[in-house]
Amino acid sequence: TCEGSELALGFAINGSIDEVLAKGNLQQGDALILTKPLGTGVVFAGDMRALADASDVAEALQGMCRSNAHAAATLRRFGCLACTDVTGFGLIGHLAELCRGSNGARVRIDLNDVPMLQGARRLASMGVVSSLHP
Repeated sequence: TCEGSELALGFAINGSIDEVLAKGNLQQGDALILTKPLGTGVVFAGDMRALADASDVAEALQGMCRSNAHAAATLRRFGCLACTDVTGFGLIGHLAELCRGSNGARVRIDLNDVPMLQGARRLASMGVVSSLHP
């Protein structure tokens, strides 16, 4: 997702896949599995405002560089029925997409259980939000 008043660079990567994990098909009792901590948008917004520490940015970049291959293989092995990424629209935006694609399914999350980058947690407590935040 590339939107905002700041200059940005985006990439599109093409490839082929053998299997698609759709954004629908949520079932009652499903568990939400996050494969990486959230908060890169907050960290980079904080960096643009010179509020993020170098360690905050390093932590975000390290997670972004980590491959999703192991997580994807695990999801397939255990029969995952619904899947999405969590990018510019954040956790709530992508959960809403999953729910709409699953005949209006509802989800319940405990924010204390959501893994977040330490820098993102600190920056959010200072009022920093992702540049895509409305």
